[in-house]
Amino acid sequence: MTKKKFLGWIANAILLCGFPLFAEDLVQVASGFKDPTQVVFSRRAGMCVVEQRGIITCSGKPYLDLTSTVRSGGEMGLLSMAFAPDFEKSQSSWVYVNYTSGNPLWTNVAAIPVRGSPEPDKKRVILRFAQPFNNHNGGLLPFGPDGSLFIGTGDGGSAGDPYNNAQRRDNYLGKILRIIPTPEGMSSYIIPKDNPFVGKGGLPEIFVFGLRNPWRFSIAPDGLIYAGDVGQDRREEVSVIRPGDNLGWNIMEADICFRPNCSSVGTVTPIHSYGRDEGFSITGGYLYRGRSIRRLKGCYVYGDFGSGVIRAFPVDRGRKTGDVFTVAKLRGNISSFGEDEAGELYVVDYRSGSILKIISQEK
Repeated sequence: MTKKKFLGWIANAILLCGFPLFAEDLVQVASGFKDPTQVVFSRRAGMCVVEQRGIITCSGKPYLDLTSTVRSGGEMGLLSMAFAPDFEKSQSSWVYVNYTSGNPLWTNVAAIPVRGSPEPDKKRVILRFAQPFNNHNGGLLPFGPDGSLFIGTGDGGSAGDPYNNAQRRDNYLGKILRIIPTPEGMSSYIIPKDNPFVGKGGLPEIFVFGLRNPWRFSIAPDGLIYAGDVGQDRREEVSVIRPGDNLGWNIMEADICFRPNCSSVGTVTPIHSYGRDEGFSITGGYLYRGRSIRRLKGCYVYGDFGSGVIRAFPVDRGRKTGDVFTVAKLRGNISSFGEDEAGELYVVDYRSGSILKIISQEK
């Protein structure tokens, strides 16, 4: 090997995910929030922080107040928001929110018109369904590159999915749904024609099923969906979502049997799972696409609400290709990750009410 080739090999090795010449740290960029559940970035609105009680703050200023509508506490509340795909370019657009309300409990996905500023008195609930218990409400609302809206739902709560909701295809619970919102039309949304169960039995909104509580998931630049699904007693999981997949709950808990003498035939095995020795209650993150942290290149970054540890592992086209390593440790509870336009990652600390940025620190 020539000296030039050898030096090139060394340079490439340094850029590989997890190479130990670098370390990451967390720097606080905003604070003073009460029970924050999400951070979203927009060129037009700035950094927007969602609070569980029903408040959204953008660029440090009040943006939206839904406290009179939202029922919060425990796992209930205002769980996420998403700007419509045309939000950055149009002065007349929509912001979408996912929240719980009422007693008995309901999940609501609502569209709120934004004409300069949000008009919450004109909000339109585009999808609503009952929750049998108060926990496992999912709640994330990312838009895909084609303008379709994905909706994460939990299995309805309690323990063990007593109504077998996640495996059933006649309800919205324990799923990721996919719709195309049309809040200004006669119908609130339309069904994408390529949804996997259109005309094949089951609800046509269903994109994947067999999830326990997909609290946070993300869509990578290549279109693959990486989901963190919260386990029950023994295992947390990261799965790559493809149309029509059965993620296995409540037959499987991640990659082990939940039901006695179970069979995993027909279910999708997660690309990564971990036990209670590493934490409890996974918070799904992002495939890193930024440029400032070289060792995270090509890595999926995720966290754990209970332990506060942020970890990562290398992936290639949806396959785990290397070992898990620790990125940083938060002295709090990781409720969500955020991604800015440059692909840099932020962490939402539920306990302290802070937003922190993951930065690189060379040794």
